[in-house]
Amino acid sequence: MEILNFALMSAGSLFAIINPLAAVPTFFAMTPDNTEAERVRMARTACFTATGVLIVFAATGNTLFSVFGITIAAFQMAGGLLLLLVSLDNLRAKRSGVQETEEEKIEGIAKADISITPLAIPMLSGPGAITTATLKAVGSATTDIGKGAGNLGKEAGKADEGVVCPASSGDTSCCGTCGLCWAPAFAGKRVVFLGHGLNRTKGG
Repeated sequence: MEILNFALMSAGSLFAIINPLAAVPTFFAMTPDNTEAERVRMARTACFTATGVLIVFAATGNTLFSVFGITIAAFQMAGGLLLLLVSLDNLRAKRSGVQETEEEKIEGIAKADISITPLAIPMLSGPGAITTATLKAVGSATTDIGKGAGNLGKEAGKADEGVVCPASSGDTSCCGTCGLCWAPAFAGKRVVFLGHGLNRTKGG
């Protein structure tokens, strides 16, 4: 049920940000001399390309953040501002500049095949759509980790040996990964660190 809710929420968010219906007039304006079969082929290629781009960014979001030293909180703030600008343009029935520009429309009219650019990128999978997909994926992973840590803490809190920390590190210093060490409910309890095949303990 949670997977279904997440899928519906993600699909709704992406549909609202991408707004593919608003791209239809531009698509026809860029392909005045193309046949119906060519238009169908370009539209299909653009959909597959845009889907692939969003999947790649959603799957590699955390890795990219680590490489460039970007925190999730910072990306959420910047992404939120970007999505706000896109939403304001949508309220005015206007395509956002991060999705398409007049220059791109002119270049698209001159091109024989617009399936990859500018149709797939950036009209369908522009900065707004990529930000939404990445935030959804990162938010889902963070929520799952939080739930897992919370459930683990509840079960381990009942044990006599103390609290089990799920951090993937054998370091006995407080890592701050899950927050179990700081939880008031576990004050004075012994924290058991499990990682890299080691079983180390730290006095609470």
